[in-house]
Amino acid sequence: MFILCPRCELNYIQEEEQYCKVCKAEMGLLDPADVFMPEDDELTEGKLCPICKINYIEDDEDMCPSCRRQKDAQDAQEKDVDFNDDDWSDDEADEEDDEDMEISLEEMEEEEEEKAAEEERKQSRRNSDDDDFVYDVNPDDFLEDDDEEDEEDDDEKEEDED
Repeated sequence: MFILCPRCELNYIQEEEQYCKVCKAEMGLLDPADVFMPEDDELTEGKLCPICKINYIEDDEDMCPSCRRQKDAQDAQEKDVDFNDDDWSDDEADEEDDEDMEISLEEMEEEEEEKAAEEERKQSRRNSDDDDFVYDVNPDDFLEDDDEEDEEDDDEKEEDED
């Protein structure tokens, strides 16, 4: 069964206890650090991690353990990429393939002529497609109609007469 502390009458204690933990700490019967929250100026756990600015680090550390793991993982990936870039055997094989692919000037000329002929065919198709449009335009369609103006004037005169 619980009862109110006889000293502060705020905290509940078991019947066998004399005082609550807060009162015991105030009277010096318990270590106050175990009961009370430390003040902000007493929090000297270290400094904030300069990378994540969340975790505290010791004065001799340069980053927190979670940031250290991330950095180590990144470094390992970069080493893997660098290692793959340093593999010269692939580059030598590519050079050998390039040597086998030599083309004579005559073959290159033929390829260029084929490309030019293909471009001309495409261009001629485009030009012939443009000529398929039928231009049946009556120039009289663009003249202003004097009849409409006359009708409007007649309507206005009729309204004035009424």
